[in-house]
Amino acid sequence: MDIGIFIEYNGRIVQIPVNPPSLEVNTGGNNETLEIVKLGEIILPKKAKLSEISWESFFPYEDWHPAIRTKGSFQSAKFYLDFLNKIRDDCKPCRLTVTGIGFDEQVVIQSFDYYHQAGDHEDTYYSISFKKYQPYSVSIVS
Repeated sequence: MDIGIFIEYNGRIVQIPVNPPSLEVNTGGNNETLEIVKLGEIILPKKAKLSEISWESFFPYEDWHPAIRTKGSFQSAKFYLDFLNKIRDDCKPCRLTVTGIGFDEQVVIQSFDYYHQAGDHEDTYYSISFKKYQPYSVSIVS
């Protein structure tokens, strides 16, 4: 199975250069448990919570690393940091597509943390979490 991670924002599609060792997809329940007299505990099924997808990986400083999937269009770590921070700062959803696992959703960045570590300070390590975006509209009642 060939996995690729793509983020589309403002008409631009960017592929994450290094796949993470694992992806975590969470779809939590939203059911409610109640206590009913003479019946005991019951559960009220509700729609699931919005799904989340997260991973940890790194943005390489140079394109020598064998795990790089964007050999023909390698970008610096700063490019990816600027791109992801722009999405988050604009407070708008983007499209996240993960080929191979069938994930293709509009999402918002829930958290994005990055750091440098000793011995490998040129590369930028990061963890990122996206949450599914549910479109909504507000109706004004007069």
